[in-house]
Amino acid sequence: MTTPFFNVVIPTYNHARFLRGALESVLAQTDPDFEVLVINNYSTDDTVGVIENFGDPRVRRIDFANHGVIAASRNVGIREAGGEYVAFLDSDDLWYPEKLACVREAIRRHPETDVACHEQIYRSHGKIRRLSRYRPPRSRWDDLYDYLLFVRNCLSPSATTVRRSTLIDVGLFSEDRTLVTVEDYDLWLRLARVSRFRFLPDVLGEHVEHGENASHRAIMHSECVLALVRRHFAEHPRRGSRGFRQRTRWREASVFYGAGRLLERQGDLRGAFVQYGRALRMAPYFLKTYPALGLYLLRATRAATTAVGAWARGGTEGRR
Repeated sequence: MTTPFFNVVIPTYNHARFLRGALESVLAQTDPDFEVLVINNYSTDDTVGVIENFGDPRVRRIDFANHGVIAASRNVGIREAGGEYVAFLDSDDLWYPEKLACVREAIRRHPETDVACHEQIYRSHGKIRRLSRYRPPRSRWDDLYDYLLFVRNCLSPSATTVRRSTLIDVGLFSEDRTLVTVEDYDLWLRLARVSRFRFLPDVLGEHVEHGENASHRAIMHSECVLALVRRHFAEHPRRGSRGFRQRTRWREASVFYGAGRLLERQGDLRGAFVQYGRALRMAPYFLKTYPALGLYLLRATRAATTAVGAWARGGTEGRR
């Protein structure tokens, strides 16, 4: 087999029912110049059978015990890759057929590109929820490190392709367990210091969320984000400058706010209230918290009114 242009790295564990769709979406690519490396964390379901049933020589399975650190699986894939670029895909996400062709064309037009990221559809429990736009404002492309650190993580693994030599140069994904849900965010930050990014406006895949996604662990994820950004704050070249502390507090408040929004969507109103309170204590000037807290109070009041009404009706029935 000749060396492919792309290596597709898919870490997986007991996701046989999702992996089939992910692999089908890769094998349906209009650009066939790729090899797929499925890093199997010794799954106990039908993962091996799913892979073998494709019978495609471009799909290679590597069994590897990552001990709960998905970054370790991705790093195995990067080391095994022989192509020029590595494209990441989570085993429960999907690509559209033209994904690799569009990325390759962007690289052809801009050969200096080290990192390419496109946009995705966000699908939850079978329903399309929103379009995930990853592009930062064009004015921030030359200041991407600060944008990623102080505003938001604007890349997704399944939407991102990276030059393999650049990944090696920055030291691959961190396998630090304190960053277990944000190892990708950490990598983007380190890449942003030394690499050239290209953001594609095309929607070329879907991020699929379900009850098993790691992103559902909202509190754990927010703590990992805080650990990561604080680590980068401590190393920032302008950490002693005027206004730096205010910017760090704003960013930390945004992490609490994001956790609150996620918990509220999951129906955990009490947990959301705690996170909104943490955001306000950290940065009262983080204005997004106020309307979110107002909506929370409205929902909580309605829930309490409904509960009281049900209790009252129950008491009336009991006296009859």
